[in-house]
Amino acid sequence: MPVLSFESVGVRYPQAPTTALDGVSFTLSAGECVVLGGGNGAGKSTVLRAAAGLVQLTEGRVLIGGSPAGSRHARSSVGFVADKPPLYDVLSPVEHIELLSALWQLPPSGENTLRTYGLEGVARRPVRTLSLGQRQRLALAVATLHRPELLLLDEPFNGLDAATTGLVRAILRSHLAAGGAVLVATHTFEPMDGTATGALRVDAGRLVDAYAGPDPLGELRRGLAAQSAADEAEQR
Repeated sequence: MPVLSFESVGVRYPQAPTTALDGVSFTLSAGECVVLGGGNGAGKSTVLRAAAGLVQLTEGRVLIGGSPAGSRHARSSVGFVADKPPLYDVLSPVEHIELLSALWQLPPSGENTLRTYGLEGVARRPVRTLSLGQRQRLALAVATLHRPELLLLDEPFNGLDAATTGLVRAILRSHLAAGGAVLVATHTFEPMDGTATGALRVDAGRLVDAYAGPDPLGELRRGLAAQSAADEAEQR
């Protein structure tokens, strides 16, 4: 059974002039890492939000391990890192871990978790004092605390230095090696080279191409370049 299934999914936001998603269908299996590519407003973030059960579908369905997205079982199987993670500015990393551990009814693991994500040096500092990279690492730590099968990441490499990018990439590869699955929306493809097993190109809310094989991100880059050239020619 696929970890994630989109079945002819449609989403339309109230009062929006266009459809956010239109007939999107694809599956994601254990051990797969798929990158969503497309321009601003193409629908990448909406795909992630639909997978996380955070938007109302106008048609079709999204299943997480056979359960509807947003259901209790689905939520326990998903870790979602938004492009602007909802962290609490007044809480420290260790307080975030303790709070989420209590909510998930997990045994205490604060020190190990913070060490894994390279946050032990800022463990008790308020989040408002952390760098962008430290916030991103904390968001990923919080999202993976309950050991979800599926990770949903929206622009996870924005503003990260080389060291933090390498750490995030290593964590994703470890997650995949353990049988997890990853869906990433990003404009920054280089950190995913060698990790992505597939890619999807989204345009105007529709899934227009799917790439696999030995170089899915290369195929995605070429597809986006061809699309950009066609759009420019049409505007002349």
